[in-house]
Amino acid sequence: MLARPGRLFDECGSIAEAVGRLEKQRYALILLDYRLPDANGLALLDWLSDHQRDEAVIIISGEDAIDAAIGALRGGQLVEVTRAD
Repeated sequence: MLARPGRLFDECGSIAEAVGRLEKQRYALILLDYRLPDANGLALLDWLSDHQRDEAVIIISGEDAIDAAIGALRGGQLVEVTRAD
């Protein structure tokens, strides 16, 4: 559904790599894993907020990350969708 003609995707393996790309361009949507090698997804949310960016962000987590939900709520950036196991 996301992969339609005319849509482009970039993939990053770390927060640092994502910030490097974000410094060069804007995105309509960021799909963000909560756990990355160099930081958690909240660090990127903070960067986006500090730089007054307006990209839509979906944080994905395979764990019960209540700290992620609380941090995102504090920033006013959370809509939570839970996965039924």
